[in-house]
Amino acid sequence: MRYRERALPAVAIVVMTLLMMLVVATVVDARQRAREALETNQRGAVTQFAASMDARIVSTLGTFRGLVGEDFTLEVGSSSDQEALQQVQNLIPEARAGILLVDDRLIVTSGTLLRDPASIGRRYDRPGIENALEMGTPAFLPAAPGLTTTLPTIALVYPIPGPAGAARGLYVFESDVSVDSAFNQEITALAKAGGEYSFIDSSGTVIVSSNSDRLARPLANPELGEGPAGFRRVDGVVVATADVPSADWRLVFTRDADEFESGLGGRVAQATALIALASVILGALLIIVLARRLRAERAERRRAEEMTAAREEFISIVSHELRTPIAGVLGFLQSAVDHWDHLDDESRRHAAERACANAQRLQALARDVLDTSVAESGGLSYAWDLVELRQAVEAAVTAALDVRPDRSITLTTTDETAWVRADPDRIQQVLMNLLDNAAVNSPSDTPIEVALQTRAGEVEVAVNDHGPGLAESDRARVFEKFVRGRSTVRGTGLGLYLSREILAAHQGRIWVESASGTGTTFAFVLPLVAASAQPVA
Repeated sequence: MRYRERALPAVAIVVMTLLMMLVVATVVDARQRAREALETNQRGAVTQFAASMDARIVSTLGTFRGLVGEDFTLEVGSSSDQEALQQVQNLIPEARAGILLVDDRLIVTSGTLLRDPASIGRRYDRPGIENALEMGTPAFLPAAPGLTTTLPTIALVYPIPGPAGAARGLYVFESDVSVDSAFNQEITALAKAGGEYSFIDSSGTVIVSSNSDRLARPLANPELGEGPAGFRRVDGVVVATADVPSADWRLVFTRDADEFESGLGGRVAQATALIALASVILGALLIIVLARRLRAERAERRRAEEMTAAREEFISIVSHELRTPIAGVLGFLQSAVDHWDHLDDESRRHAAERACANAQRLQALARDVLDTSVAESGGLSYAWDLVELRQAVEAAVTAALDVRPDRSITLTTTDETAWVRADPDRIQQVLMNLLDNAAVNSPSDTPIEVALQTRAGEVEVAVNDHGPGLAESDRARVFEKFVRGRSTVRGTGLGLYLSREILAAHQGRIWVESASGTGTTFAFVLPLVAASAQPVA
């Protein structure tokens, strides 16, 4: 009996120790699996973003190839070459860097936005330029000082083919490396989930980074960008890299290892407490611990998958939406250039108008993307003034008819003036978003009706279409980012979200009324104010 009494505690201790060892092993295994899942997800996200960027660059190379023909004279100071370059430069008025032509001796023959006009006739010295001329294929040159801006630049060069097949010169696009470039703002938005993203060129120089201090400099630790692409740890930092072969760039993601695994550390600490309780409640607590571990791991994985899916959808939408107007601009302009002498004035004007319409759409898309990034931080800017809303609506309808002359757009207003305190440009942005939404989501042979009325200190504007309508589930989410409702072909899903943010800043509100199959009405109201003695134009 005494032997049994002494043996039972020993057996109990052994069993408890085995159970605790099992729990510890399970927790350690779960932590290791979670770490591997995080690493796999991060490596996949970086690889996918680099692949998406590579596809965009390949598409851009194909798009711009149409600009490089064989009809450049490549003579120093050629007026025809200069005029051709200026026409392309005029398509991107916001650009801060220009375009150059160099001959087979690398002498600059023409250029736009030149800082020093005396650069024409001089040699274009830049790392990699000789190799690009010799290879005769499009290439991105490493970051270096340019001739068209005081900022550091990267250069995209296209060979100009000669009669024997060899390049007889180069068409050079310089692009600034700066904090506020569109490319840099895109990757800065990507880094909001945590960590630091940077693109480095073939010389190891950072050309785009979510950390502005890195721009135009080598990485602080060059080892982070070296070696084969993949995931690794270097001196307490996790590093994920992927290549962009079409531009000879590399995407580098870095993050402090402790920060990267912060969630894992919290779960392990919690597991330790649960193990202490396991000595009292044994098996029941083991089940609780394991269940909580599995839920936490699934939640972490689901969150990571949702972040990846949202990033992929945004990149896909923006890439698709930008490709269409760019192709339209270049297509109409190239067609007009190729057949200029055979076109009458009306045909030339039509080509220019269509190219202009596509350029305006491209500008609107870029504005929506940039405004969304700013709106998230509450930083949208407004230039307040007194605005006669009836005139603003009439102007928006006229502009919409200019873009879509084949659509029927009717306007019903009161005879009363409707003065509001607003930013005229932002109000036009809202109106054009609503008109464009109605046009995209309704048959081309149906009318669009716009109505303005005043009531009880407010003015209401309603835009009605005769499209398929919105289901109840879509109405509840139509003003959220990236939600495109009825449209599955066009739109970034940002226009209605921005309209809601803009109207909220104007102390107004916006709503939708619709039923499936009966058309849709988007309406908003703004508070009326007293008109000034001197009307505002």
